[in-house]
Amino acid sequence: MLDTTRISEHVATLLVAVSLCVPTLVSASAFEEGLDAYDIGKYSEAVELWTRLANDGHQGAQFNLEVMYEQGVGFSLDLKQAANLYKKVALKGDIAAQFAVAAMYEKGMGVELNLNEARKWY
Repeated sequence: MLDTTRISEHVATLLVAVSLCVPTLVSASAFEEGLDAYDIGKYSEAVELWTRLANDGHQGAQFNLEVMYEQGVGFSLDLKQAANLYKKVALKGDIAAQFAVAAMYEKGMGVELNLNEARKWY
């Protein structure tokens, strides 16, 4: 006789696993679309895609937006905003963002020049 309880448990586990993967796949797709848009100079499209992802905590999207603020690409140059955004991602452990925060403190870009603070981030 078939143990329908065990089968139901396995199906439920599979459905949960799939449901957890779908948002990741969607965000990966939107992130890649943002990269494609950026690469062909459609900065406003990249900003739109990455902003939605960044608001959901996607670190790659957050980092890319920070770079755009720092370089004035797709936004007017805003080093203070770039420093704030870099710091948010740096606090989550992103090494590239930590280095960027350190460099900004070292050079006084978007933040007050502070070599002690820079050393903490390096």
